[in-house]
Amino acid sequence: MVKQQLWVINSGLIALTLLGVMLTHVIKQELPSTRVRRKTSFSLEQKQPRMLVTPEKIYQNDLFDTFTPPAEPQPSAKDLVTPIPQLNLKTTKSQAPKEKITFVPPLDITIKGIIMSQDPKSSIVMVTDQTGKEQMYHIGDKISDGQIIKITKNQLLLIRSNGQQETFFLRKVDKLNPGLSSWDTAIKKIDDSLYHIDPIEIIKEITSIGEVIEALDICGAYKDKKPIGLLIGSLKHHPLGEKLGLISGDIITQINKLPVTNSKERIAAYDSIAALPMGGYIHLTITRSGKEIALSYLLKRLERPSAFSAPNKSESEKEQTSEQDLFKLSKNSQRQQNRRRFEQIHRTQEQHETAVSEMRKKMLDEMRDRAPNRRVL
Repeated sequence: MVKQQLWVINSGLIALTLLGVMLTHVIKQELPSTRVRRKTSFSLEQKQPRMLVTPEKIYQNDLFDTFTPPAEPQPSAKDLVTPIPQLNLKTTKSQAPKEKITFVPPLDITIKGIIMSQDPKSSIVMVTDQTGKEQMYHIGDKISDGQIIKITKNQLLLIRSNGQQETFFLRKVDKLNPGLSSWDTAIKKIDDSLYHIDPIEIIKEITSIGEVIEALDICGAYKDKKPIGLLIGSLKHHPLGEKLGLISGDIITQINKLPVTNSKERIAAYDSIAALPMGGYIHLTITRSGKEIALSYLLKRLERPSAFSAPNKSESEKEQTSEQDLFKLSKNSQRQQNRRRFEQIHRTQEQHETAVSEMRKKMLDEMRDRAPNRRVL
């Protein structure tokens, strides 16, 4: 039964296959053939250039004939010779005459006291004017037409309305250091043309070149309107010039063989002095009363005199000669006298202290003896 069903299915499939083949054969049509079209060659038309329309063409095609062609330029003869340029002189403006500097009389003021502070602006100076009125001022304050620019321990600097600078001192310089001056230990005169200078002691008194200029009152010296050197001004307010052997009116023409006519030369001279070692020399060429002189300064350490230094030789010699004239001592007495003098001159610190203590003891004893005899009023 199963075999019969398979045979029916197979025969049906074969029939369907044959039917399909027959249908395809009947219905079969030829495929259309593809035709290749040939490109026809054609020439591109050249674009005609655009006509430029100008006002001239418009006038040429004018219907009313209003256009007239421009006249052709006629050749002109050129001058081939170039003219000589004229000299244009610039007219200089006439310079206005310089105003003469007029100096005003110094202010009539007196310094009564100065209070210094670590901040210079806080320093105070007490000034009495010509009317006797006393007032305190600071740096920057005005006194009449002058303005305070600097306050130091002993002086007051003012600048007036015309640029004039004035200096006022609290005490005179000779009263600041009574007795032995500190300048005696800084500068020592050997002869009229040679001096010894202790730079370390000088720095204690003068700390800048500005103070040197102020102490010597230096300004430029001129001859026939040409600078010739540095003029030394008034030396009354400071002892430096006198100690250095300078006189008011001296003209310094050379320092260490370097001229000092302008600022550059003066700076070079200052640098040469600053570079000198201990033992170096400073040579000055000075014109004094029309004559040229030379001063030399040796830089070296100077010994400071002590409290136990020997008295002047002249005084000791005078005492010795007077004593010899009055008394004729024996050799033994002379030896003892010379020994006492040597011990008196060359005291030690212990001997000095004992001598001072003995003097104090004597003074106290005398005061005690006088105390009972005093009356209390």
